[in-house]
Amino acid sequence: MAAGDKILWVTAPGRVIGTSSETTDSSTFTALTLIGTITVSLISGKVYKVECTAQVASTVATDAVQVSLVEDSTAGAEIARGRVIVDASAANAPGPVPLRALYTAVATGSKTFVVAAQRAAGSGNVRREAGTTFPQVLTVTCTGL
Repeated sequence: MAAGDKILWVTAPGRVIGTSSETTDSSTFTALTLIGTITVSLISGKVYKVECTAQVASTVATDAVQVSLVEDSTAGAEIARGRVIVDASAANAPGPVPLRALYTAVATGSKTFVVAAQRAAGSGNVRREAGTTFPQVLTVTCTGL
């Protein structure tokens, strides 16, 4: 950006483009399952920060739970991934999985991002943990790039 260039409000650095929050626990699952979603309007060529901290738990201690940030649907391109191992002394206790990615819009228009989770190892049933005082928040922010 050069001196004197105009900054459009819709592309101002740090401007939150959209947020979505989940405030209840999900049902239990073992296979890849959608646990959060957001659809926002993006501008082609602009770079956006997509972030979410998911809290997940399993009914069996030492299970591994993988959480991904994905384009469009659970079958889309993965842009971030994290994993948590359930504490050996605390089955059912949630563990945070921070997810952050930079995404360059390839088209102007609506874009959906999803948070998906699955049991990666072990034998328990996993779930998203969320509540009104500890929501799972998925945010898309303009970087100004």
